[in-house]
Amino acid sequence: MTMKIKFKKPIVTAWVAGLTILVCSAVNASDIELYKPAQTSKTTLMFMLDVSGSMANENRLTNLKTGMKDLLNGNPAKNIQKLDDDLYVGLAVFSGTASNGDGTGRIQLGAKRLGETYKFDQEQDQQKFKVVETRSRLCIFVCLPWSAWEIKNGDKQKCKTNKMDIVTGKCNEWEVSNETIDSTYIISEEEVECSSAILNCTEQKRTFIYVKKVTIGSYTETHRSRLLKVVDGMVAHGGTPTAFAYAEAGAYMLGETTSGVNNSGYSAAVSDIKDSGKYKKPETMPTASIDTSQCSGYGIYFLTDGVPEYGKNAVSVDILKKSLGAKGSSFSCSAASLGGRGSYYNSENNTNNWTCIGEYTKALLDPEKNPLKVSIKTAVVGFGSTMDQANPAGNTRNDILDAQAWGALGKGGFYRGSDRASVVNSVNQFLQVLATNIPSV
Repeated sequence: MTMKIKFKKPIVTAWVAGLTILVCSAVNASDIELYKPAQTSKTTLMFMLDVSGSMANENRLTNLKTGMKDLLNGNPAKNIQKLDDDLYVGLAVFSGTASNGDGTGRIQLGAKRLGETYKFDQEQDQQKFKVVETRSRLCIFVCLPWSAWEIKNGDKQKCKTNKMDIVTGKCNEWEVSNETIDSTYIISEEEVECSSAILNCTEQKRTFIYVKKVTIGSYTETHRSRLLKVVDGMVAHGGTPTAFAYAEAGAYMLGETTSGVNNSGYSAAVSDIKDSGKYKKPETMPTASIDTSQCSGYGIYFLTDGVPEYGKNAVSVDILKKSLGAKGSSFSCSAASLGGRGSYYNSENNTNNWTCIGEYTKALLDPEKNPLKVSIKTAVVGFGSTMDQANPAGNTRNDILDAQAWGALGKGGFYRGSDRASVVNSVNQFLQVLATNIPSV
């Protein structure tokens, strides 16, 4: 007797999906490669969020923060599920001006699994010593300046006895105090009446409380909770250096650097993702010994409320080249994909950055054009009343049209919006795009 077994369609679908996750590394592989250990799917999402000064308008930054918190915490009242613990997420912000010192794109947290737990030392300030200083004075005409103590070369210096000029309030000879100085101190000040004076005068007392950090225990924190803290601390200021920030996100994903070129944000990035002048790429990225690219989806989520700046005073080609490492020598900017529409908001002297953004988008997508031989998709979100126009008009028209084309070129899509819901929806749609990057069996 022959037994026939029929599978219900939903069961087969689920089974095949599970099989896809386990053996996707074997697709198009040779017979030998079929015997590699099974690898699981890993999706890596890098946020690059606009915190330029215009994000303070129309509650844009507030809406962005709220949308990000809905994604990270979940919001049952709005039927929003929190992002899965197994999703790898990093976060960067961008703003600034061409001459500032805090960089342009700044990596705030590297891409880690949302459910990953970290252990931290719990520290407390402990008072080391306290010094009360009184302003040296002669209450005849004026109150004289502080002069009894000074900090020099990390030591507490005291004016030697009888070496204080009572007229000028200046010390003519100092000596090192026996008390050493810790690097942290708190100052409190108070004003008191002079005990005697010909003219009305006050003296000041200030207290230096020198403290040091003492470990009193430890605590644990998830990567998700760390992200929430960074999101909550975002503030709006400066300009919109789009191309430069894009290079920073790319450099981090590829494990390269932007250090040494104009408008680099490398020095402003968190220290735990840097080593020997380069970024430590996310652990999900392929290495020489482990190729995870067949089973993984990589994406940059770029949200901006303004058109690219620095077009008039700096070009972006140098930082984009640097971020591509060894592949940077063959990178060039052209209007083949973006930047060829004519007049742009910042297009004087032919330094329009859309041309470079377009070519860089293709370099991140093409495994032959980036050092890790991976395909990194880019989603673009036009946020706020300027960038989310359905029918762009005015002097930013071509910029907005190129932003829309940028999302299509990056294969992550372009999304419009200005509220918390648009942040949630665009992220979830992009994650679906990244999931389809995993080949089927």
